[in-house]
Amino acid sequence: MDVAAWNRFLPIAAKLSGRGEADLRINEPLAAGVPTRVNGSIAVNRLGVRGAQQELIGAQRVEAMGLEVQWPTRLGVKRVVVSGPRAIVERDKEGNFPLIALWDRPPAAPTSPSNDASGLTAKAPRIDIEEITVRNGVLSWRDETVKPRAALDVSQVDATVTGGGWPLRPVGVRLAVRPPGGGQVQVAGRVGVDPLSADLRVHAREAELAHYQPYVPTRAQFSGRADLDLAVVLPVLSEPQATVRGDAVLSRVDVRDGQRTVIRIGRASVAALDIDWPRSVKARELALRRPWILLERDQSGALPLRVLLALEQAATAKAPDSAQTSTASRSSGNGSGRPTTPIVLRQLIIEEGGARVVDGGLTPPFAVDVADLASRIDGLSTASGAKPARIDMKARVGDGLLSFAGTIGPVTGPLRLDLQGELREFAVPRTNPYLLNGVAWEARNGWLTTNIQCRIDGDNLQAKADVVVSRLQLARAGGHDEAQARIALPLGVITSLMKDRHGDIRLALPVGGRVSDPRFDFKELIWSTLRSVALKTIAAPVSLIGRVKSSADSRIERIEIDPIRFEPSTSTPTPEGQEQLTRLVAFLDQTPETRLTATAVVSRRDLAAMKQPDIDAAISRAARDARISPEAAAARLFQERFPGQPLPETSDAVRAALLEGQTPPADAVSTLADKRLELVRATIKKARIDTARLLDDKRAEVAQEDVPQVRLDLAESENPRRPGRRAPEFLRRLTSDASRPAQ
Repeated sequence: MDVAAWNRFLPIAAKLSGRGEADLRINEPLAAGVPTRVNGSIAVNRLGVRGAQQELIGAQRVEAMGLEVQWPTRLGVKRVVVSGPRAIVERDKEGNFPLIALWDRPPAAPTSPSNDASGLTAKAPRIDIEEITVRNGVLSWRDETVKPRAALDVSQVDATVTGGGWPLRPVGVRLAVRPPGGGQVQVAGRVGVDPLSADLRVHAREAELAHYQPYVPTRAQFSGRADLDLAVVLPVLSEPQATVRGDAVLSRVDVRDGQRTVIRIGRASVAALDIDWPRSVKARELALRRPWILLERDQSGALPLRVLLALEQAATAKAPDSAQTSTASRSSGNGSGRPTTPIVLRQLIIEEGGARVVDGGLTPPFAVDVADLASRIDGLSTASGAKPARIDMKARVGDGLLSFAGTIGPVTGPLRLDLQGELREFAVPRTNPYLLNGVAWEARNGWLTTNIQCRIDGDNLQAKADVVVSRLQLARAGGHDEAQARIALPLGVITSLMKDRHGDIRLALPVGGRVSDPRFDFKELIWSTLRSVALKTIAAPVSLIGRVKSSADSRIERIEIDPIRFEPSTSTPTPEGQEQLTRLVAFLDQTPETRLTATAVVSRRDLAAMKQPDIDAAISRAARDARISPEAAAARLFQERFPGQPLPETSDAVRAALLEGQTPPADAVSTLADKRLELVRATIKKARIDTARLLDDKRAEVAQEDVPQVRLDLAESENPRRPGRRAPEFLRRLTSDASRPAQ
């Protein structure tokens, strides 16, 4: 029998096709009308249901067996078998389903009022279908409301529905399908029809996630596999209530930005998941194995990952009406309606985690890899009044080892954090992009170890870091030295003064403040702390040989270094000079990276002492030759050397004028300067200190001062491996005051 021939009698828009067959037994006398007792089976081969453009539903064979008709009270079917079914379910851009429209009455098929009235008043027979079996079905889902267009193909559909019929009643359901991309999904349980509800057990194995990409409104592309074992209860589908309990596993998760992976998770498993929507979401454990994430800041300072994962509004989605919008706003949990659903996670475990941290806002970019990350968080909750969560974490950051532990929470309230952490043996050269951009210096070597204590209570921040920097070697890279601008010394000089005799820098950095204060600036706070700590750290070693003069805000104004004083015209230190030599040795011993410039100052007293023997000899010779007194001889010498000038009134003034005009012996000034510098070097060498750390500024300087001395200045060291350079002018100005005697 050709089924298509019956289309004109059907009050629907769909067009049926196929070949029908029947094996029926009628147990009643022949008479006009509908038989009241019929048994047997009916079937349709190559069934097709077409719309205006294409076939939407089809099957190789549909067979109803064990048919029992007791008209008009009951229609019973023992089993309906649907073999090789296929269906295309589409949703257009407006959200409409063309498949549903196929069952509407066509406009050209009106019915008489009498027929309608009789249909409404007639009592429908009871229908009992013991079992519906679907074998090897295929379902294609097409959705135009999302971009890109969703196209999901489900195959190998095997299903069994038991206990169905009319009036509508709950049915038993068993379903097994092959989802898009492979794997298997099995569903078993009961489904209520009126009202619509469900009590199901869902098993999924190796279900691919990538095919559902159109329903995740982000720019990110993802893939992975899902394994589920869940008990799902939907009391009434018209109400937003559900319970879900069981376990879930995601494996081989890969989140990409184009061709670049930004998040990767080897395995993410949730144990004892307990969702009581919308009241709570709980889980005993979330375990992440081999997770990895790319944390990146681009050249503009933006975070690409945040932009990538941000939810996007689907431009083609059908806009809700005002009533829907109002209802959504009341139930959004944003404070205007029902509270946000609390999430309680008893334990979060991370194993073999990693990350790559990149700061592209610097030139060159900063990058460091985090590996071997292991973490455990206990008691993580967004519920109101929840206790702080306990966190423990260890990881390898570059070459260093990072660990911290403490409490954090609550998640939804004011931030309360109490952490203690340690970073050990982190290579300082890894921070060169920040050093180059911030202070125009770079690290050639060095290792950082720090212990950190941090407490945040609301907007109150209290933190302390005990820092040890070992074997630090810096080199100036040019450009603006922010350390010099803020502390008044180049970074190289600061670090050389802060190093102890082992070459280590030890600092205690306290940081505190109220982050809600409009004057709070974390960068300024750090610089203020560094300036204060640097001043205290530098002042201690400098106090051995001088003093540091600073302003009220801990900015260094000048460094005064006491000179090494000598007896006039000799290389013998005065008692004060000998003490300064001893202190200089101690200073150089305690600050092994510090370099100084030394200038031998030949004073007026030195020159006078050098010329005095020649003047005394000339006066004695003139007095002996002329048989006159020394005073008269001095006056005669004055008149000979300064003819036409008036004679000074006293003999002392005459002698002083002769000394002033006397030329010192040849090479006497340079010889004296060399002897004094050699004495200083010999003293340093005797203490086993490298004499290369004492640099010559000038071998000799003739000054109008009265104090014979060797003046000392700080020397800038761009790179401890290179020979030191002459101190720049700003260092000379900082330290020059110490060499001038008080007036």
